[in-house]
Amino acid sequence: MLVTSDEASSSVLDSGNEEFIAEGQTAVQLKFVDSEAEMKSAKGYHPEFVHQHFGDNETIFGYKNLEVTLYYTDASMYIYPQIKYDKEISSVSKELKADNIIELLKNQLPSAEMNTMVSSLDIFRKHLNQQRSFRPFGELIAKFDFDGREMQVWKISESSPQFDAYLARAQTLALWYIDAAQYTDNDDPRWQHYFVYVLCFLWKGVESDQI
Repeated sequence: MLVTSDEASSSVLDSGNEEFIAEGQTAVQLKFVDSEAEMKSAKGYHPEFVHQHFGDNETIFGYKNLEVTLYYTDASMYIYPQIKYDKEISSVSKELKADNIIELLKNQLPSAEMNTMVSSLDIFRKHLNQQRSFRPFGELIAKFDFDGREMQVWKISESSPQFDAYLARAQTLALWYIDAAQYTDNDDPRWQHYFVYVLCFLWKGVESDQI
């Protein structure tokens, strides 16, 4: 089970290098997409908390004008990280080392689902294509209308390896928005999970339920 960690690295800078310190809540954004075409236009959401990934000071060291975009497949919840910056601290001082952002992100992934975050856009494309056949786990227990769209509530009472993997990927979001969040122990039979989905129509005209 993953617990809160403050192992993210930090560095002490002189007064001339503050531009290489990025506020984590500003630098990081999450986007949810169902196709590669949406990656540029999808709305970004900044996290509320980043201390579990980047330490108590909630900063990322070593990059000027840093942008960290975490793309999620909006149904199956796989992650593709994209990191952009203008300059790295090593170009200014060989004695200072930039934070390894990918490693810090990996440190907070569910231990049994390290493939949640993919290493290339090609792999992410495959997950985008595969999620076109996504169907919710559990049973449909309610429907309601919100802003002209049909919403569905699904209840999952029994665990399975497939659902446990899906839940772990979905719970990566909790670390960004719930202080001191941790992954749940699905071996406890008392857990019941509820997911709310919006009914969507895919490009092939096939009806599908997606987050």
